[in-house]
Amino acid sequence: MPFPGNAYDESRLVPYAEMVERIGGLNPVPSDDPHDTTKWWTIDNREIGFITSMSEHFCGTCNRVRVTADGSLKTCLFGSDALSLRDLMRGGASDADVASGIFGALQQKHFKHGGHADAAGIADAAAANDNRPMVKIGG
Repeated sequence: MPFPGNAYDESRLVPYAEMVERIGGLNPVPSDDPHDTTKWWTIDNREIGFITSMSEHFCGTCNRVRVTADGSLKTCLFGSDALSLRDLMRGGASDADVASGIFGALQQKHFKHGGHADAAGIADAAAANDNRPMVKIGG
């Protein structure tokens, strides 16, 4: 995943469909969770899962959010959008105000990759330091 400092190179990406084809003999395991970010398979009585965020995004069904150590609510790892819960609470916001802020942030969540059109857009934002790397987010 393209983040600052990880030298992401799209030419080295192996798409999900190609991985499944290369491994071969995989049997799909349906998920009971419509928000599952992993595509599960079995092979030789073992499970293997693929998180396909780069080659087959699942953003439309993702229900994940993160609260960073400095109190920001991030609705997408790829996006720079964040709501400062810390600032709301320090400013004396009521529980209802905080809940309203969270609801608003969730309603503004982008359909795909934090609002970027493709992996190149994510990489460009990462290069411009418009997004924190995952190790600084807590993901």
